[in-house]
Amino acid sequence: MIRATTTDTRVSRQSYWGDDEFRLEMERIFRRCWLFVAHESEIAEPGDYVTRNLGGEDVIVTRDEQGEIRAFLNSCTHRGTQLCRADLGNSSHFRCSYHGWTFSNSGDLKGVPERKQVFEPSFDKSAFGLVRVPHVESFHGLVFASWNPGAPPLAEELGPAAWYLRGVLDKAGDLVALGPPARARVRTNWKLGSENFAGDGYHLATTHQSPIELGTYLNTEAFPQLEGVSMADMRGRCVVAGNGHAFRVQHYDLPGTEPMFFGYPPDRWQEMAEGLEPGQIDLMSRQSVFHGNIFPNLSLIDAASLSSGDDTPAVSYVQFRVWQPIDSMHSELMLWALVPRWYDDEQRAHSLRANLRMVGLAGIFDTDDLQNWTSVADMSRGSVARATDFVYEGGLSAPKDTEKTWPGDVYDIDHSETNQRELYRRWAELMNDETFASTGAGRRAAR
Repeated sequence: MIRATTTDTRVSRQSYWGDDEFRLEMERIFRRCWLFVAHESEIAEPGDYVTRNLGGEDVIVTRDEQGEIRAFLNSCTHRGTQLCRADLGNSSHFRCSYHGWTFSNSGDLKGVPERKQVFEPSFDKSAFGLVRVPHVESFHGLVFASWNPGAPPLAEELGPAAWYLRGVLDKAGDLVALGPPARARVRTNWKLGSENFAGDGYHLATTHQSPIELGTYLNTEAFPQLEGVSMADMRGRCVVAGNGHAFRVQHYDLPGTEPMFFGYPPDRWQEMAEGLEPGQIDLMSRQSVFHGNIFPNLSLIDAASLSSGDDTPAVSYVQFRVWQPIDSMHSELMLWALVPRWYDDEQRAHSLRANLRMVGLAGIFDTDDLQNWTSVADMSRGSVARATDFVYEGGLSAPKDTEKTWPGDVYDIDHSETNQRELYRRWAELMNDETFASTGAGRRAAR
């Protein structure tokens, strides 16, 4: 039996790059956990659908004719042919290209060609509906699904992390996705991206020296409130939110108590604050950047960009991304750019350009990061390298923040590996849990 090889401060490289470890991850983590599959705005109308990967399985995520969000295995129950080959569309029915079996977007088998000639009179169409994903829930526009029939309610799985997500998702009201997600195959293990977004402020000064020197974090021309503020005045905190979820937030040290949501129109700031709890205002106001990871592989960033070209003023951008595992050495990276529904076309264009230029697939930050992550993968191919450990000792004595009443454990430290240790604590807990596999819970799906 493969066991996850990790301690409180060390993770074996074999845990990233071993094929047996990867297969165990797919069974005990990705077939068990709640996973992000879509944003509600992608399937806004009855009949809208997208095709996504859920725990290694191709699925259709759709809004049926009654408006309910559902998810099904993208495979005909007759001979297994792929039903939807498009990434997205609108359809009330899905028809198999092999023998013509036709299913409603509620998953029911509706049409069987030559039914009376080919099948017995006792043939029961109701027994051959699409394989349903047993759990699908939406959280403030984020659609999650789980193959695990025994999965806890999504709110329970999110725990304290839900409060932080609401801060991002409710700050500017209802958010919508700007088109389908950008996608790319990247040569690295999914955990490297997840752990970085979970709270790695330590790499910024080295990896992202260029964008820092360009004024990414301090632009007094765009934000006059920052006049006189220095990098040394920015205060960062790490948050451990349980179940492997973690966040990092960095604030500008500014006087006063009035809410300031940089990158949004100042005449909206007070209205935005009215949609948040007092603690969430404290979290989201005056922030330089907020980022985190919902275990296992949903990352997010909420920030205000400096001017990124003559066509784009300083503006807010929100991005959610998934590190979809392909194998131990490769992942598919999917990026969603989200904006407030009330943005006009010009504001949407500005935010999208800032998103693409700052944290897009060819953006200034991801270009830096992916160079490191692919290097880690390349340098971990050999048996000697895989016999060594990655080290997570940063911030072992980090103090708890006694000022903040935010949920979870809030640490008064910016550069730390506290959050990464939480991710791998949960990872090891699930990887070493033999009861999930032995009960077959990870292999049963509802019809």
